[in-house]
Amino acid sequence: MVMSEMSSFPPPDTHETSFAGFGVAHTMKQEKRDPSSHRTPSQIKKMDRGYNATPNNIKKRGMRNEARRKLAKAGLVSKGDGKDVDHIKPVRSGGSNARSNLRVMSQAKNRAWNKKS
Repeated sequence: MVMSEMSSFPPPDTHETSFAGFGVAHTMKQEKRDPSSHRTPSQIKKMDRGYNATPNNIKKRGMRNEARRKLAKAGLVSKGDGKDVDHIKPVRSGGSNARSNLRVMSQAKNRAWNKKS
């Protein structure tokens, strides 16, 4: 393959689709989906600007991060340890980030559909 031919190929994470409609040729770039997700990067960015960026969700995320920081400071959890910080009384039900309302659980147990203590 000649070097000039190689430069005409699109980058590996995108590919172009050409089609003709109404006498005009159009070229669309389609993003490659991440194998771990069913969304493209632009769809993820759009979602982050929408639902995840609402003031209520920003506040909830801040509370979850604060709870994890408290237990990390106490030495009970660390980054990448496979553990979650669980609120005994959920924040959505009026629970707080008080140390007495927090506990460490495995991710599998904390994120299960049928939570049992």
